[in-house]
Amino acid sequence: MGWILRFINNIKKRVNERTFCNLNVEECDKAEKIILRKVQRECFEKNRNLSMQTYLDPDDLLRVKTRIIQRKDQESFRYPILLPSKHHIVDKLIFDKHVELCHAGIQVLMSTLREEYWIIKSRKTIRQVIRNCLRCKRFSIHPLQSISAPLPEDRIREAQVFEVIGVDLCGPLFLKENKKCWIVLFTCAIFRAVHLELKLDKMKEKPGATIYENSLSSRCSRLPEACTRVK
Repeated sequence: MGWILRFINNIKKRVNERTFCNLNVEECDKAEKIILRKVQRECFEKNRNLSMQTYLDPDDLLRVKTRIIQRKDQESFRYPILLPSKHHIVDKLIFDKHVELCHAGIQVLMSTLREEYWIIKSRKTIRQVIRNCLRCKRFSIHPLQSISAPLPEDRIREAQVFEVIGVDLCGPLFLKENKKCWIVLFTCAIFRAVHLELKLDKMKEKPGATIYENSLSSRCSRLPEACTRVK
């Protein structure tokens, strides 16, 4: 829109009086007001939103009379421009400000936009725009959750403590006289109880059998298959 206004102004002037540099602030502000005026005429032509105190400024823009009109501040902050919630121009305005603020969140973006614009249902509208941001979606999307498999029968059947166990080793630990020892960890698969035992280096011949003997063999109904491969 700014370049269109520049073109219209240039064709009315002589060649040596035309402007060919980048758009200045005044031209950008004028173009923005024309676009916002068109948005308001499309959305508030029949309904002026009488539930809010509004008025037309000298630029024919509909502004909101807030409760801070007595504050000594900029007019755009005390009388923000009224904008609808469902319009593609408003969505582009929110997204541009979102990118300008380094992909800020809803609260920061809403506070910044409120300094110039009064968007109806602003929080909901801003949330919908941010939700469509691909870069923000990379960090906010939830990972795919796999469905947990059902527990095996040995984990849920009625049994005594340490009747169904899991076994693991910690070590080796080095003792005096060049001896080794292992800490054997027994866990009850049903009640989650824990039992620790100390085993010496005679495990290196038959590790699985050594773990099982003189321990919880009287209670355990079946030695886990992994225990026979302990090294």
